Amino acid sequence: GRLKPTAGFCSGVRVKAEAQGFTALVVSYTHGHVHLSASITIAAYLPLKAIDPPSGAVVTLGSSKDMLFEGGPRPWVQEPSKFFRNITAEDAESTSLSLLGPPPSQSNIQHWVRASCKSLGEQVIALTVGNSPTITNPFPVAEPAVVKFICAVPSRLALTPVYGSPRLGLSCPLLQQNKQVVPVSNYNNPVLDLAAYDQQGSKFDNFSSLNVVWESTKVSLANIDPHVPMELALKEDGSGQKKMHGLQTVLVHHESGTSAISATAVGYQQSHLKAAKVKMPYEPLLPVSATIELILVEDVKVNPTDVVIYNHPDIEAELFIREGSGYFFINTSVANVVRVTHEETRGVALVHPLLPGSVTIMIHDLCLAFPAPAKAEIYVSDILEMYVRVVDKVEIGKTVKAYVRVLDDSKKPFLAKYFAVMDLKLRAASQIVSLVPLSETLDDHTAAFLVHGVAIGQTSLMATVADKKGQRINSAPQQIEVFPPFRLLPRKITLIIGATIQV
Repeated sequence: GRLKPTAGFCSGVRVKAEAQGFTALVVSYTHGHVHLSASITIAAYLPLKAIDPPSGAVVTLGSSKDMLFEGGPRPWVQEPSKFFRNITAEDAESTSLSLLGPPPSQSNIQHWVRASCKSLGEQVIALTVGNSPTITNPFPVAEPAVVKFICAVPSRLALTPVYGSPRLGLSCPLLQQNKQVVPVSNYNNPVLDLAAYDQQGSKFDNFSSLNVVWESTKVSLANIDPHVPMELALKEDGSGQKKMHGLQTVLVHHESGTSAISATAVGYQQSHLKAAKVKMPYEPLLPVSATIELILVEDVKVNPTDVVIYNHPDIEAELFIREGSGYFFINTSVANVVRVTHEETRGVALVHPLLPGSVTIMIHDLCLAFPAPAKAEIYVSDILEMYVRVVDKVEIGKTVKAYVRVLDDSKKPFLAKYFAVMDLKLRAASQIVSLVPLSETLDDHTAAFLVHGVAIGQTSLMATVADKKGQRINSAPQQIEVFPPFRLLPRKITLIIGATIQV
């Protein structure tokens, strides 16, 4: 808004910055033949603030931290050469400071500062950004930002397995449990993540100067290749601050068992201390270590892998889940065909049919680096037909066996364990034969009955089952004949030489 006139000026306006950039404010006055005008350039900028780290960083002796600042005044548009960035430390002898990257431009307002630790201790690092006074900018602004820089010794190391990207939005529960005994695949080389912490429990931003020695208690199961060094990587911790992680690959040899892997910081790497120009003498590092016990297991397996399920609410199929880490997520390729429940204590997935159709059940191991889930193909079907197999003749008083199979929509046989739910029965059209179910079966898909010839004659056998609605389904009848025993009469014959008789 406008300012009221005072002894110092006759008029004025209050300016509020809405967005970063430059603009010109022009004022003009006209009275009769008098025309007056003046202009001034106004710059608006974002506040200078520390991004990484937002407040403080922790590094080991001989290590450095690349600090990111954003915002602050930009180079003055009319005289950009007057722009400056000053970086200072409380104790210049203990820290080496340098500016990285190109100077800021109108589109880039990032400032990178590298701070290297030359001596143990804590201090404040300040970055000041601004422009020097000029004719067009007589009252420039210089804005400071400060961060804490701590150079400390590690008091604790931590080892955790790297589980990769979370599958289906789920992560391994062991990440939250912070267990020191973890399962890993004995067919895929696991990667261990090494982090370092100071006495206050703060994670180090950089510990690359440490000399870390890796060991295994059972190299026949898992070992560290001395020719493959630990990979150092920076990862964001959630606040935008990047922390260093040491990634070490462990070689496994397709054998199951337990092996403990340890990482020990035994001192500093002299090359790092020399490059950082560390002040001599320095305090030697007391060894600090971390150990994690790896249980090497086979990749998850499921059995059976192909199942035909009768579509009935009282039916459930069991899928046995073996090996793996024990932390699984189970889903299906198609919804509403089956319902799956996981009984973790038994290591069993129970499959309940809902609708006819095909579906793939997938068992994902959340804690093993396994390229694909274990799969079981499930086919849910109603009853299509039945058939009875029996010889067409039986001697009176003797027995034969009849076999019954129930077929699904693909004409594949159902498992015999479903026959009780189907109320499978074998019936004869007449009483000339008797039927007795047998507990012994030809295979897992067949019901067997003992057919006993009682009276001479012909009849038919028919199998029948009840579907999920209680309606009976019958097989095609199979004809069977009960015949009398073969006899030769008379039983005794006496002939003189040359005589004949008809029998």
